[in-house]
Amino acid sequence: MPSVTPGGGMNRIDEVYLFRPDGTFNDELDKPDWQKRTTGRYSISGKKLTLKYSADGDVSDYDIASSDRIDAGSFFLLKQPMDNSVPKGFLKFTNMTSMGGIGTGTTYVGTSSTRGLYFDGKGRFSTNSENTSVIAGEGIGGGGTNKKGGAGTYKINKGVLTLTFDDGKTQVHSFYYRASEKPVMAVIDGDIYFMKDEKEMAAERSKSSSSASKRERSATNSSLSNEAATKTADAKALLLKANAIHGGAKLDNIKTLTFEATLQGITVTGYVDVAVERLRLEMSKEGKLLQVQQLDGNSGWEWQGGKTAALSSARVNEMRTSFYTGILGLRKSEIEALTVENVKSGKAGTAIVCMQNGKRYAFIINDKGEMSASGDMATKVPLTTVYSDFRQTDGILMPYNELNTTGKQRLSTQYSNFRINPVIPAQTWNKPSVN
Repeated sequence: MPSVTPGGGMNRIDEVYLFRPDGTFNDELDKPDWQKRTTGRYSISGKKLTLKYSADGDVSDYDIASSDRIDAGSFFLLKQPMDNSVPKGFLKFTNMTSMGGIGTGTTYVGTSSTRGLYFDGKGRFSTNSENTSVIAGEGIGGGGTNKKGGAGTYKINKGVLTLTFDDGKTQVHSFYYRASEKPVMAVIDGDIYFMKDEKEMAAERSKSSSSASKRERSATNSSLSNEAATKTADAKALLLKANAIHGGAKLDNIKTLTFEATLQGITVTGYVDVAVERLRLEMSKEGKLLQVQQLDGNSGWEWQGGKTAALSSARVNEMRTSFYTGILGLRKSEIEALTVENVKSGKAGTAIVCMQNGKRYAFIINDKGEMSASGDMATKVPLTTVYSDFRQTDGILMPYNELNTTGKQRLSTQYSNFRINPVIPAQTWNKPSVN
């Protein structure tokens, strides 16, 4: 079912801002239109930098520590000049996410991804990426890795890096780097890459060469010796079994859904149109409407205090997750469409890491065949949801309690009712009237 809270977990988050001479700034350099996209406006008064965001009017004040350093309180912003050159060497970006583990009552599921770019200084590049998943818990242990790469030629012009692969494909990226500062680092599509020095690369190549076969044998033996490990077909079979336990055909045929829930004293009313991936959340207290968030496919809006603004891309992704994980993720159509990355079984149940709709999710199935937890590992801040208080509702086994973990923050959501396949009047999706 749709989660009423944003995600959470452990992750590295890079904060990157593009400041323009006209007083505008953009903090979404991963977007295709990053050169023209505007997040808000900035102003400088003395040693104070003020950012005002266009979407919600929020204001942030930062201290200018020096000409190339801004103190943002919990982090520092370092100046990355626009340069028409690319440093020779290997640039590496690593990202890690996790769900569950100690204190959550569920199996630990973690993933890491590494992306690397090597520039030879003469116009040639090579790239590689590696995704690894790890599952650990009581009686559970294991992991899996997949790799890919490519090569071609590169060009740089005023912060725009163009990669032309040998097979003819082209990629365009935003690119900024500090040429004279150590350590050398570059900002590519809003992510921070660090350059490895030659000694480090030589040591890694030597280590990799001498231990590659040992690692392969170890990984193979580990996989074969773990009797709890299952194949992709077995993982999907287990998910289909969970589908049957949670409602089978009735679950598969959910077209619309409404619910009411309580979260920290706030009443949340939800409306879901599964066919068109439309989701509306209305937050109220003591009968007064406080906020509305609505997803319409790949975009959405939110209303608060009589004002309407576009949903952030992060919140759009979080809300879309509702259709690919949780109860709706157990629909047969979704199970058949997913790609299993890793699966391990043990006393705590079976944990399955999979790719769906181009993003990574996780399911944990207990020994009763019920979905005891799920995780959205696709966003910068992952979400872990533990389910309990299962009740039969119109032939579907629904969890009436969710424990959502956001890093160290834990929020409990108690559902009071669900309605399966109700008729949702068209006017339900209208924006609220201004009070």
